[in-house]
Amino acid sequence: MAKKAKKDFDKDQMYSKIMPSIMTMPPQAKVEQTPPREEEAPAEACVQQYVLRNFIEDIVLDKLGRTMTMLRCCECERCKKDVMAYALNELPPAYMVTRPEQLEASVKQLRKTCEVKVASALIKAVQKVKTHPNHD
Repeated sequence: MAKKAKKDFDKDQMYSKIMPSIMTMPPQAKVEQTPPREEEAPAEACVQQYVLRNFIEDIVLDKLGRTMTMLRCCECERCKKDVMAYALNELPPAYMVTRPEQLEASVKQLRKTCEVKVASALIKAVQKVKTHPNHD
């Protein structure tokens, strides 16, 4: 008997030894062909159905103007953004996923629980910006 050269080996036999379960599968199961799923909605439709929002940001924005006016702070665009940034950095985020038509109800519910924290953070932020404004 002649010795087989190193490159002359039976690939199928070697594969069946390494992966014995693949050889016992029926031929139609070996080749996976997944048909396109028609029941899935396109990604764009999913994005439009639900909203991911940090509701603390909405509450801060809602109270921002009144607080800045009451504390006699500059109300230019830069100062408003600075106050919001300082206040939001002090507050814990409150992200929620909701439908667009339920946004107002979610904000009202959250506002009841964290109104004092938001007011306190806004007052501190206004005082910081008032003492050190970043005007150009």
